[in-house]
Amino acid sequence: MDIDVQRKASQFENLTREEIEHLVAEVYPSSSLGKPDFKLIQKDGGLAIVKDYRRTPFLFRSTIGAWLIGREYKFHRKLAGINWVPRVHQKLDRYANVFEYVDARPIERGDHDIIGDRFFEKLITRIERIHTRGVVHLDLSHKGNILVSKEGEPVIIDFNSGFYVGNGYVGRKLLLPLLKRIDYYGILKLKKRLFPDTLTPEERSFLKRFGLIRKLWFFN
Repeated sequence: MDIDVQRKASQFENLTREEIEHLVAEVYPSSSLGKPDFKLIQKDGGLAIVKDYRRTPFLFRSTIGAWLIGREYKFHRKLAGINWVPRVHQKLDRYANVFEYVDARPIERGDHDIIGDRFFEKLITRIERIHTRGVVHLDLSHKGNILVSKEGEPVIIDFNSGFYVGNGYVGRKLLLPLLKRIDYYGILKLKKRLFPDTLTPEERSFLKRFGLIRKLWFFN
């Protein structure tokens, strides 16, 4: 069962950018002008990841970059305590967030260890937990957004395409049911791409039916 976990304050909270620069252990620079750099930082034996738009062009980082950092920070704050959703330690500034480091890797096609460990069942359970907070991901078919931890657990990252429905009637009763189905469709699309032989007849039917609705939606 997926349950929320209590997390203590970490050594990666309330740091300045200058302090961060002295903690960098490795840099993963972006290969595109509109994408962030990632930095692995180390302090007191612990690791964290900095997602940083600072080196993107000024106009981009001051508008879209700052907007993406702000909304992703809010999403992760709403999801605090959910297992295998990386904790956001802090919003460093307008251009960067500091995230919990999780030892995880991308999913590989035909990774039978994942199937044997009910990976997609766990993923669906985790997404359902996220939905209880009013957050939807909306880009789960992208395999780069679902990682595998060294324990074989699904790790969910990159909420840049996500949405928060709020607590009102329209959001929770009208919007959320539809958006939840988009997330479910995204998971099944990822499963079909990587492990097509494991799809059930019911899952294949859902993919076919909801695929017609998907044509009206630009995610997944």
